[in-house]
Amino acid sequence: LDINENEDFYWAYRYWNIYTDKNDNYYEYDGVSANDYLWASYRFLWEDDEGFGNVGGMSTYTYIHEFGHILGADDYYDTTGITSPMDGYDIMDGMLADHSAFTKINYGWITSARLVTGNSVTLTLTDSATAGDVVIIANNWDPTLGAYQEYYIVVFYTPTGLDASPNGLFDRSGVLVYHVNATLYTEQIDGETYYDLANNNTSYTGESGYGTEDNLIELVTTSDGRYVFTTGDTLPAQTTDSGEKLAYTITVTSIGDATATVTFTKA
Repeated sequence: LDINENEDFYWAYRYWNIYTDKNDNYYEYDGVSANDYLWASYRFLWEDDEGFGNVGGMSTYTYIHEFGHILGADDYYDTTGITSPMDGYDIMDGMLADHSAFTKINYGWITSARLVTGNSVTLTLTDSATAGDVVIIANNWDPTLGAYQEYYIVVFYTPTGLDASPNGLFDRSGVLVYHVNATLYTEQIDGETYYDLANNNTSYTGESGYGTEDNLIELVTTSDGRYVFTTGDTLPAQTTDSGEKLAYTITVTSIGDATATVTFTKA
């Protein structure tokens, strides 16, 4: 079917088959029941025809985005357009470039990271595109919770691989800082305990709209509003959503072709 914004089939989405017959059996089609699936018109393969900015032919970004939901990622964009926690710079936001380090940790694709400790430490970061190198800053880090708590992620970004132009994020190498608040909350349903994330990137928070506080993930900017931290840039200790002062300031010491050095100083 063609992409047509006036038709129900225009939108791509992930869906659960929650419909059952009177015996609580999922409906089957040709003997198959699809309980978790994505839908996207084939025309999304040629999104440049629809003004999506794809250059050079076929685009798979819509399919990667929707399959990301099946793997366990949420949308990172603000569905009202009032705020923009990621400003479109993620495959789960504006459908650009690679998955973020947080998403890869959530998927289990990145299974180790360095936690900043001590009074002052300078670390060398290899590029995240090929090495998956991740540094984490957190107050009261709980290793049993893994990805599901509040913390900051620091990576060395290079415009290579899936992050290369024309559908990459930025055209220069540097350090990216992500603020993640993947704190879990619990709810009781029919006597069972369920865990979920308070994702305010897309959760309604009142008349002010969506994504106005405690976002699941957001890019942290420099003092002059840039997303890519370069040599000499310093990020003062941030205030967490729980109201605590983050333990460290971040200073980019140097940027090379394949590595960056970053100094973390106890605040």
